[in-house]
Amino acid sequence: MCSSDLFNFLYKDSQISTFSPKPEPNIWRPALGINKYASIVGQSGEGPAYTYKNGIFYTYNYPKSTAAYTLYTGINDLGDRVGLAYLKAGGTQGFVMKCR
Repeated sequence: MCSSDLFNFLYKDSQISTFSPKPEPNIWRPALGINKYASIVGQSGEGPAYTYKNGIFYTYNYPKSTAAYTLYTGINDLGDRVGLAYLKAGGTQGFVMKCR
């Protein structure tokens, strides 16, 4: 299977809906977390973390001066996100983004 055949999906109320963040070929973008309001968070294989809600994508980059790329690993029902930044100097930095 080539990466252009991959997609994310949401199964809710016996229905499956698919989505693919920012359509660019051959970029890996898994969904990694969801809250009860169907806000979905994930990772772009090359760049920012994303939040997907109602057909709209929002992206976040940990400060580019220090991070090679960023990912969200979870979201709670208040919209707070947790994630990791892979640092250019090596290693990772965890973060919490409070959205209030």
